[in-house]
Amino acid sequence: MSSDLIIAPDSSSSILYYCSHSLAIVLIYPAILRYSAISIFALYYIHTCSFIRVLLRLVLERIDGNLLLEDLENLLFVYGDIVRCMRSIDEHFSQPVFLTVFFTMTGSFWGGYRIVFDSGMTKGYFLSLIIPLYFYLSIQLLIMISASLTNELASKVKCVMQCLPYRSSIQDPQRKFKFKKI
Repeated sequence: MSSDLIIAPDSSSSILYYCSHSLAIVLIYPAILRYSAISIFALYYIHTCSFIRVLLRLVLERIDGNLLLEDLENLLFVYGDIVRCMRSIDEHFSQPVFLTVFFTMTGSFWGGYRIVFDSGMTKGYFLSLIIPLYFYLSIQLLIMISASLTNELASKVKCVMQCLPYRSSIQDPQRKFKFKKI
């Protein structure tokens, strides 16, 4: 009995080879999508924090100058708008930022654990583990540093705004105030 199908020993291994590479190429797209989404969100959050810091610095600069009553009232309204914006950002971004920091910490721990406890590691495998570690660490640090700088400046401006002599300036509207930085 003869068979029409002849399978050479090398033909099945080449099919498996191409199938495994095709599968690897297909599976790399979710990883690229995940890294892109984390990067874009982190950049958006960092720029949002940077914009709020610029607004808060402008409020501090205006306080350091000579202010009339009208300027002080406008400054209080601007500060109120900035605080409302910060509350909105905190309400909408706290969970995504937490999840981003959690995923980057998990990825950093997982990659570091694999580097430390894998004894037979090649240079290529080491590089494939160290590059995501740098990515996760940089994203995590950028988010945390940007948020902490914004929170520190916001608390400083809040303290300065609470120390403004607003009530005493109502009796004398022509009086100018020179405020010190705290």
